[in-house]
Amino acid sequence: MAGAKRLPVEFEWPAATAISEENQRIVLRDAERTFLGEAQREKLQRVLTAIIHRFGDYAQGLGYVTSFLMLTLDEASAVTILAELNENERYVPGYWKHEAVGFATDALVFEEILAREQNEVVQHLKQRFILPETYCQKWFVGLGVHVLPFELLFTFFEGFLAGGSRYLFQFGLSVVDHLRDEVLRTKDAANLYALLRLDPKHRAITPELLRSIVARAPEFAAPVAAADLPVLRREVYDTKLRPRLEAARRSFAEAAKQKAEASDDSDDDGDSDDDDEEGEGEECQVCKEMSPEL
Repeated sequence: MAGAKRLPVEFEWPAATAISEENQRIVLRDAERTFLGEAQREKLQRVLTAIIHRFGDYAQGLGYVTSFLMLTLDEASAVTILAELNENERYVPGYWKHEAVGFATDALVFEEILAREQNEVVQHLKQRFILPETYCQKWFVGLGVHVLPFELLFTFFEGFLAGGSRYLFQFGLSVVDHLRDEVLRTKDAANLYALLRLDPKHRAITPELLRSIVARAPEFAAPVAAADLPVLRREVYDTKLRPRLEAARRSFAEAAKQKAEASDDSDDDGDSDDDDEEGEGEECQVCKEMSPEL
């Protein structure tokens, strides 16, 4: 399946301690959130530990995909398929990382392809500062696991395994084509996100709509085939993503420098850190629930 190779006979499952303590904590929490049975949780932890040990990184979308695969596959098969998806260029390399550059690049590529087909929609979203990497996560990183019912997920995965990342672009075009009029009528950012993320709580997202989106995704093969994906990926990375990453790194470095200087000044003055802690405040609800992967 997907060209994945079987695990070698001598393969040894890594111990839980083979990954960082932080990742151990995340794996435990994700397993508890995903399955009710202790046996299923232990299997998921074993697989997640193996793939984190192999990939050297983790993103929650990887946990979603792993749990879906494990509903029908044994642990060894799940690991080999995930490795193929993560490491083969035709699938989703760079999607399942803390700093998901591969995903962010393809989200921007999707916007470029979408602009050729539905430019009015792209401009509508830009005017409301809705970036593609903030609404493509559910389809690209999570591979539809949280937005499609199981009966459609199997069809989605069949299309994805056969078509690779190109299928994800086709699916995205199908989503926007189906929701075009509703999106253009919607001005509120929260409702736009609910639409584009296929939130079942939104009145427009019905089982019939989801079935049609999945069924018609192959119809959008032509505009994806017409796009030179390697060239587009280089262009959007160089012109859009890299400047953002460099600006963010400079900002983090400057913030760390200022914090260090403030700490030095505080030590010199003999002041307590209590005042600083009181001034930090709490994260808002958007930060907690709608933060992007990147």
